[in-house]
Formats: sequence, C-alpha cells, structure tokens
Amino acid sequence: MRPQVGTKTPPGQGHALRRGGERSDDPSWNRLIHPEPNVLEREYSASSCVGGNYQPFIQAYLERSAQAVTSTQALGAQWHRLAYGSSSSQTVLLCQPTGKSATPRSVLVFFHGGYWQELDSASSLWAATECARRGHAFAAVDYTLAPHASLGKIVAECRAAVACLVESAATLGLDPERFVLAGSSAGAHLAACVALPCPGDRAEAGPAETDGGAERRRAAKTESAANTSTQPTPPPNWRPCGLVLASGIYWLEPLVQTGINDALGLDAQDAFAWSPGEGPATACPPTLLVWGDNETAAFKAQSQRMAERLRRRGGRVTAHEAADRNHFNLILDLSDPGTELGASTLQMLGSPLTSDHEPREATASARPSLRPPTPHPPTPSTPDPASRSHHPAPPCP
Repeated sequence: MRPQVGTKTPPGQGHALRRGGERSDDPSWNRLIHPEPNVLEREYSASSCVGGNYQPFIQAYLERSAQAVTSTQALGAQWHRLAYGSSSSQTVLLCQPTGKSATPRSVLVFFHGGYWQELDSASSLWAATECARRGHAFAAVDYTLAPHASLGKIVAECRAAVACLVESAATLGLDPERFVLAGSSAGAHLAACVALPCPGDRAEAGPAETDGGAERRRAAKTESAANTSTQPTPPPNWRPCGLVLASGIYWLEPLVQTGINDALGLDAQDAFAWSPGEGPATACPPTLLVWGDNETAAFKAQSQRMAERLRRRGGRVTAHEAADRNHFNLILDLSDPGTELGASTLQMLGSPLTSDHEPREATASARPSLRPPTPHPPTPSTPDPASRSHHPAPPCP
C-alpha cells in the first residue's frame, strides 16, 4: 500500500530545507531533489530508464557472482563467511587470495544496493576475481533488509561489519590502512554513511513531527537509537583509503513521498538523520563518484551535488559519468581495469595499471556483454560460499 501523502511532511518543508546549512539555492538542484509530485516516482525509479524491468540485471549479478566464486577458487582463493552480529543477516563474505603475503593485503569492501530492501552478498561477488588475481582481498557485506530493520539500524550494522574487519585485520591478514569502501545505489549511501558522519550521529533532534508521531515510528526510532548506540563502530581515528560511490542517494528526503518508502517508513526526521550529504564537515578519503549516462536527472544530480559538497569540505574527489551505462550495469565495472570505474578502484587498492590495462573509451563494442555464459557451479565437495549455511557463521577473529 502506498504511503498517504497527507500523513508525511510535504516536499520542500523538511529539515534539510530549513536547517541544511550548506544547501544550495540553485533552483535547478532544488527541482531535482524536491521535484513536483507527478515526477517524483519516476525520478527515483532506477528502472524507469531501462524499460521498467530490472530483473535481467539481477540475473546478471547472480551469474557473474557464481562465476566469480568458481574463478577465485580456481586461483586458490579461500572464502569465509564471518559474523559481525548474532543474526544470520549480519555476516560478511570474505575472499582471501592464495599464498602468504609479505605485507597485509588491501581489501575492497562492497555494500550492495536494492533500496535497502533487496539483494544480498550472494549477488555481489563479481569484483572478487580481479581482486584475487591482483592479490587484494574482497568482502561483501550482508545487512538486515527493510522492513525488518530501520534505516538507522541498517547503517549501524554496516558500520559494525567494517569495525569487525578493521579490528580483526591482523588475524585476517588485512591492512587496516588500505580499506576501500564501495557501493552501488543504496549501497553507495551505506558506504558513505560508514566513511562519513551523518546528522543522526549527533544527539541533536531533527525537525518537529508534523503529524503527531505515529506509534510505529516512535517504536522504530527507539529501536534505531538502541541499535546505533550499541553496535560497534570503526575506531574514531580510522578512515578508509578510498571511497567508491556509484549512482548513490545522499539526500533521502525525496524518497519520503514515494512508494520506496513503504518498507522504509521514513519521515522527514529520519531522512535528514541518515543523509550523508547533510553530515557535518569533516575530512573525507579520496572519493570517486560515478553514475551512468542513462540515469534519471535526479540520480545524476545526487552524485554531482555530493561531489560538490565533498570538494567544498576539502576532499579529493573525482566525478565521472560513464558512457553506455545505466543504474544497474554500471557497477559490473567495479574491478574491470579497462573501465574508468574499475581502473580507479584498483588504483585505490594499490594496483599499478600496466599499458594492457589502461582505461578504454566507454563504447558499446568495448563493453562486456550484460549476461555472461552461465558458469559451472563449484564441485559438490566444495562448499558454496555464496549460500548461507544453516549453521551460524564464525565470528570475526
């Protein structure tokens, strides 16, 4: 059932508009982040640019992830599912390259998208192959999906997952100074929330409730506050060495009036609290923001505005529009050294690019096909790391 517009804070009257100190008065930006109601659904529907059906892309994620499991195992890499909490959804799939390294390894930590409501680590593994080939570790983070968790709880879980990896880095053979965080769509939002502060991290209250505050929302806020205060977080002085944000959403207020919010249950206060674009000015790691040329104006504006915001805070930021890419297939380039996205990610991890692996022009002929041949599954004697076992995952060492 769609949310009732009359029970929500109308667009243009939320906390971000009244109190977002860095917010621009650029009318074109304001129309895109707070468009008219009749275009709001379309602008924040990622599938509106691909004919409305995104299932072929999800199938491609699954096929390429299965292929990555097979290819990394052929390279001798080992997969481990580590628990950072007590729930079956609070786990990390870690791929460690074969052989001992003279120095701790860098690691690419990936947060999947799906509007915080879909997908999991099993559909997020395609970047592991190139990482393993180059001696980098790869980690895919699972988190509890909405509506079973509030957005504040989801952010807290993702921070706990990274804290688990950072604190266990020595045991896992990882270099805590060489973590690159990456995410797509909602996953880009989560990666940003792990690397950067949000207004919700402060004790300061958000905007006043305009509808009396429903009991469900009060309970959700109480649960969210409890979870965000008890979940472990990365050490205060820790920062990732790089941040890769693909087609993300960094201001959440526009989503309050859309069907996306059915499962999230956000109001203006929640949306402001977990908008990394509204976070306090702070140092940020080197950051790549990338989006496809075939995306809605609102998605493009979110990334462009975030790049501007981080630059104003003194960050080293690269912003790039990828040709011949949409909201869904862009992230398949994450570790492809022949693309701008993949080359930049690998360089953040510490991989020098040879002349054979220079980024190429984004042409249709140079792009990999959307759906690769169906890979052969692992042999029966090899446990499939992409499937969740009925047995609890071992905790981080």
